[in-house]
Amino acid sequence: MNETFKALSDPTRRRILQLLRDRDMSAGEIAEHFQISKPSISHHLNALKHAGLVDDERKGQHIVYSINTTVVQEMMSWFIGIMQGPAESAGNVEGLGEVQGAASVEAEAEAQKELAPKPSDPSMGYGKEQAGTKEKRRAKKSKSE
Repeated sequence: MNETFKALSDPTRRRILQLLRDRDMSAGEIAEHFQISKPSISHHLNALKHAGLVDDERKGQHIVYSINTTVVQEMMSWFIGIMQGPAESAGNVEGLGEVQGAASVEAEAEAQKELAPKPSDPSMGYGKEQAGTKEKRRAKKSKSE
């Protein structure tokens, strides 16, 4: 998912996705909409392809690019999960189903797992308590010796 966010952080790439939303296009057709070099467009298309946001298919001498709606749906699911919060998103499968379908519910659950604090995450206060307990045990052991 990090690669997806990285790809979406660039305004040129977002504009390419908007163009591909309307129809599949070759790199040359996409380049006509920008004032940058064709190698730069190719670089942006490769970043989008690496993130899974676009697919490419060879048609004769041209490579035609299309938007990968599955990844976009997974992103929408992740954002809906953020907006709803854990309690609502877990109980409101119908609302998600209307937007993405059943496959995206799994992606949303996976995103929730990624966001959940880990027991070893020191920023959440975990681990400090354990460290304090270890120090108390050491002090107690030192006193007994």
